[in-house]
Amino acid sequence: LLEHHFYQQRGDLLLRLMSNSSTEVGYADRGKQLSASMARTYNKVGGSQSLAHDLTFPSLTIAAADVAKRFSSEEIINIADLGCSQGLNSMRTCGLMIDVIEEEQKKMIEKQEMKTYSEFMIYHEDLPTNDFNQLMDVLSSPRDSYIREGVYACAIGRSFYARLFPPRFLHMVTCYITLHWLSTTPSVLPGIVFNAAEKVSGSCDATTTTTTTTTTTKDFAQHKERWALQAREDLKTFLQLRADELKAGGHLVAVMIA
Repeated sequence: LLEHHFYQQRGDLLLRLMSNSSTEVGYADRGKQLSASMARTYNKVGGSQSLAHDLTFPSLTIAAADVAKRFSSEEIINIADLGCSQGLNSMRTCGLMIDVIEEEQKKMIEKQEMKTYSEFMIYHEDLPTNDFNQLMDVLSSPRDSYIREGVYACAIGRSFYARLFPPRFLHMVTCYITLHWLSTTPSVLPGIVFNAAEKVSGSCDATTTTTTTTTTTKDFAQHKERWALQAREDLKTFLQLRADELKAGGHLVAVMIA
């Protein structure tokens, strides 16, 4: 019952979001415009998302410390940052994981429980349309980046609803405020449109338009069911893929809208 309620609520929220951000005729184009605008500005406007990251730091610290202890014999610690966008918020999250693991390893080295520190490989993933140039700029920034000796990073332009890594490869995975994006559009929603893409880009003032299509209670219920089902299936796919890619004893830390 709880599982059903969770997926139902996720579908309800997605339905409300999409009904306020897409037209029946121009859904695909509007979605592309909105994604492009967000990709250009995320590092500037992602402050609220950063606060959500902060709330997970106690749990993330516990997970990272456990990884350090479980995998003390590993030469390389592989960490995946899924849905990285332009990467500014990821710098603190990934930096915290690295710091915690190295601090735990320092204790083990002092106790002669391990010989040397592990190195780190961080994989930042997002869709191919993401602005990875911004990510690379942040990774190169002396002020913001976690990069240092023994720490390496790369980018993956592919959906996280597909296999990204070999089996039993990852030690840690983070995925923050991105699982509400579905792999596909279950149905096209008529109704009021908020031109968020144009507002974000600054090209014109926010406006609303109305399609001629009306939505009955029955129609809405059918849309709701399709979106809830898609949300459920996508989350199942995501979790199964990550379960295959994570090493036994690895950790996934995720924040999502529900």
